[in-house]
Amino acid sequence: RQLAPIFDIVSTVPYIPNDTMALSLTGSKRWPKWKILNQFARQHCGLNGKNINLAVDEVLSAGKKMQSQLNELVQEHPDFNEIAESMSDLVNRSF
Repeated sequence: RQLAPIFDIVSTVPYIPNDTMALSLTGSKRWPKWKILNQFARQHCGLNGKNINLAVDEVLSAGKKMQSQLNELVQEHPDFNEIAESMSDLVNRSF
């Protein structure tokens, strides 16, 4: 089993700040806390602690890479700045 690639997840939060998840996870559409994600990864994805940590490291790395990409996009498209700031804030709060 594998977790879905991140491109399968489209976040509307940068555009709709108080949006909820489109699909429920453990019966809720609220954004899950770490404990719930960890349990889901173990129970439904068959991941152990080491593999969960590897996945988290990949997400952290992608978040850092995304920050520099956002900066480049804002330089090319100044009107994108407001959404880029919202995306950056979302990533920083998540980490």
